[in-house]
Amino acid sequence: MSLMDLANSLLDVERQTKSRPLDYFNWLPCQVEFFKATERVACMRAGNQALGKTTALVSDLLWLMAGEHPYRECKKPPVKCLFVTASHEQGLNIMQKIWALADHSWFAEGTEFCQKKAGFTGKYPRVVFANGSSVVFRSGMGAALNLAGLVCDAVYIDEPPVSSRIYSESLKRLLKAGKDGTMRMAFTPVNADVRWLKELCEAGSIADYHTPLTPEALVPVGTNTPLKLSDGTVCDEAWIQSVIAESLPHEVPVICHGEWEFRATDGLFEKWSPSEMVTPKMPAGDVPVYIGIDHGSGRAGSSVAIIVAVEKAPDLADSKVYVLSEYVSSAECTEDHDAAGILEAIERVPGLKWSDLDQAWGDRPHHGARGSVSKKSNGLLAAALGKAERAAVHNIRPGVIHPPLRNAKRGKHGPNTAGAVSFGCTWLHRCMLKGNFSVHPRCTNLIACLSQYEGKSNSPSSHSIDALRYALRSIIYSPVNRSTARARVSFR
Repeated sequence: MSLMDLANSLLDVERQTKSRPLDYFNWLPCQVEFFKATERVACMRAGNQALGKTTALVSDLLWLMAGEHPYRECKKPPVKCLFVTASHEQGLNIMQKIWALADHSWFAEGTEFCQKKAGFTGKYPRVVFANGSSVVFRSGMGAALNLAGLVCDAVYIDEPPVSSRIYSESLKRLLKAGKDGTMRMAFTPVNADVRWLKELCEAGSIADYHTPLTPEALVPVGTNTPLKLSDGTVCDEAWIQSVIAESLPHEVPVICHGEWEFRATDGLFEKWSPSEMVTPKMPAGDVPVYIGIDHGSGRAGSSVAIIVAVEKAPDLADSKVYVLSEYVSSAECTEDHDAAGILEAIERVPGLKWSDLDQAWGDRPHHGARGSVSKKSNGLLAAALGKAERAAVHNIRPGVIHPPLRNAKRGKHGPNTAGAVSFGCTWLHRCMLKGNFSVHPRCTNLIACLSQYEGKSNSPSSHSIDALRYALRSIIYSPVNRSTARARVSFR
């Protein structure tokens, strides 16, 4: 074979790979086992982003739609499918993966995907194949009635359904398909109450294909070498241990291994070490300073403000966090007391005032018990800051506060997104693991809370942890430097 022939052959392989990527995948053992499942209802259960659950789900769908399933006998096209996703945004991700993995010649003429135009076009996003097969998408976050009326040959569900009602309503879509109707699910047991799902799996109503994260699970079928990440990292035992080390300890069974339940633990932040991380050390040079405020009721300790400085790294995940000061409310917790206490906490940092802050984030309004006077909000606090005794020192005037106090739970990347508490706490834990987290000795309440916090929303320690997450909102949840950043504070 000449060099020209060889080059043409390689180009032909490349073109085929791009047009039919599914034909060139090296599948993992757990994926192949899932593909071969003959049960009417089957699920693939594993940890997050390791064993290709969603890729397996989408691939199974595409083969079924095309009538070319390589691992099991299926109904001949046309096939009607329903794909239930955790959210509309997740639905777009699924549609993008369908577009990336499919042989585009399978699609009906004129089929296009556009992320900016809500995926595949139509009132409800729908993909139509040239052979008459079609798949419609629905969000599992809405009412179960949104699924009513559909008649399907197959149902696919990505991530655990938010309720058993969504599951049962999805299953009803297969009634007319009879014994040929199938349901396939892929998930990590998080972000929803999965006790009912566990019971169905244990009872045998759902075939449970569960795979823990092990070196053997990461070796593709027909090979002797483990998977590699896009950067060349080998997914071996050392890599698995690094993933485990960067996860919250109590989440490891679920997040890493796809188990049903979290591990009991005395505290969420296992790597938190007061002896190593409580220090008066200050950041070097000009760094941004943020404040996060958790509005509470009139009870002592329920309103908390945390002031932090951040030495940003090119990769924000490697940034160094310095907790500089805190405010914790007393029993008399009005917005006026909060305002005075917050300004006092800021002044404990030498040379720092409100106008030096880069960003200020506050919790959504808190109204307390019916008829109480404990209503709290960013607007009320901002007004109180404007009339505080030392407001002028901080360059605050009535109705004029810079930086403005913004809602920490608003926006696409804000801490109101699904799993945000867990995501934020995981980021903090990794920061501790890397030795990039320190707390000033004067922050006695936060020091205690970091040791005691168990991840529960009703925990007294949650106020300080939430305020800390809010303060770091733009670092944790929006990894893009803001173009409107204010002047930096210089620590010498």
